[in-house]
Amino acid sequence: MNKTSSKRSYAQFDQEFSSGMVPATTRSGARARKVSQNREGSTLQRAVMVLCALIMIVCLAALGIIGYQYASTSRQYDQVAQDALVFDTDNSTFTLGDMTVDWSYLSAINPDVVAWIYVPGTNINYPVVQGDNDEQYLTTDFYGESTGIVRKGSIFLSAYNRPDFSDQSNFLYGHNMNDKTMFAEVAQMLEDSQDSGELTGPVTVYVLTPRMNYQLEIFAIDWVDATEVEILQYNFADDDAFDQYVADRLAIARAVNPNANPANYDKLFGLITCGDDYAQTRVVAFCGVVDSAAPGSNAGVGVVVDTSVQQA
Repeated sequence: MNKTSSKRSYAQFDQEFSSGMVPATTRSGARARKVSQNREGSTLQRAVMVLCALIMIVCLAALGIIGYQYASTSRQYDQVAQDALVFDTDNSTFTLGDMTVDWSYLSAINPDVVAWIYVPGTNINYPVVQGDNDEQYLTTDFYGESTGIVRKGSIFLSAYNRPDFSDQSNFLYGHNMNDKTMFAEVAQMLEDSQDSGELTGPVTVYVLTPRMNYQLEIFAIDWVDATEVEILQYNFADDDAFDQYVADRLAIARAVNPNANPANYDKLFGLITCGDDYAQTRVVAFCGVVDSAAPGSNAGVGVVVDTSVQQA
């Protein structure tokens, strides 16, 4: 017999196996191997399913923790606002000088407090602190805590500014948070306005300090590269340099306030937050002071406080 004639193809073997032509012992061994393979496959499948379930549980737990921490930090700032703002916030009309803050209460919580910022029509309603550098309060909240997955940090005045706001230009920083808190709505202002090139949202900002209350108007808002540090000018050589700075901001800004009156400005503020990439870009709202009054003086223009969004 030719040696090659004894070879059978896999198809022939399968046919013989099915028809019973293959010896019983061979069929039994094949069955055993098949059962073993099925068991191994089932075990692997169960292991994968268990692993997927564990991953899902961990993800849901992490989302729950993140959601809780977002809500918890917001409640803390809500409570601070409720206890620290002395002026009546029941949609009343009063003067800029009537807007008073319990600075003793705030200082007892954090002695680094230097101001309060409030933007009607937004969630921006926070104490402002100043650290030893511009990194300290990126992750440290008003209570001095810097733990947890969610770190909103604080609204803070640049460490290069004087704490009494005596500089001609003062820069406040805050995170662009996913829950629209801190300075997230500064970035939203730009998003809402850049198509038309005109600011369409809230433009009035209040910065309250122990010495002076300031009413600001946003005159321009821009999106800049994080390396464009030339915008951080704290004081100017003379009035011409000050006016040129304002003119430059208006000339290149992505959105401007058509009703602004920069000729009346003698002091500036900048509200700075991260762009959508959270690393490489910054959104800056440039503000000019339109009125000021000593707290408790009953002086200044009338103020309407919008309480519908006062909770952070």
